[in-house]
Amino acid sequence: MRIAVGIYLAFTEAGKLPEKLPDGLPKDPFTGRDFGYENTDDGFILRCRVKPINEPKVRQYEFKVQRPAG
Repeated sequence: MRIAVGIYLAFTEAGKLPEKLPDGLPKDPFTGRDFGYENTDDGFILRCRVKPINEPKVRQYEFKVQRPAG
């Protein structure tokens, strides 16, 4: 959640989502690397870097962003 909040803060400051993760955000605790980050049409996706053994795919979390009208 702290990563998503950091991205939302960058969005409010710049008026657009960042192209890459802002510096200083927490890392993936399993790999020590940045989370995967992707802009989408209605927000962004954060992805873990490692697939849990007991799950069929990598965990990802989708977040929506209300963009200004115009």
